[in-house]
Amino acid sequence: MEEMLRYIAPDALPEFGKYLKRLLGEIHTKVSDAEKHSYRVAALERQRQAIHLCARRAYARIVGGMDRDESIRQAAREVPYPPEAVIAYHVKLMEKKQAARLRARRDGRIFAMMREGKSNAEIARSLGVSPSTVAKTLSKGEPT
Repeated sequence: MEEMLRYIAPDALPEFGKYLKRLLGEIHTKVSDAEKHSYRVAALERQRQAIHLCARRAYARIVGGMDRDESIRQAAREVPYPPEAVIAYHVKLMEKKQAARLRARRDGRIFAMMREGKSNAEIARSLGVSPSTVAKTLSKGEPT
């Protein structure tokens, strides 16, 4: 970057800064659009899989001797995903929330010890975390 700045006239630096800022904004927009697209594609894929699963179940019932119309009606009432998968999703979500609460509590303790005047190494030893975790937390700043 410094090498690039050597070739730019000093009076053009503010304009170059504006150009870089605009370019970074465009890149961020493209990345966020790509993420949104990937989420939509994943949702459509899950929906397609659910439809195929219902269709396979309906076909299996028809082959098994059930009336075709009744099989389709039953497939429309079925939940495409087993309840165990839904429960596992909620458990995973709760684990993430609990981990976030624990991190917030740990961060609060780190800031309290810092206000007491303890060094990063002392804080790390007393809380059982690495010194880099303490430094990273302190660099983020105290939550308001």
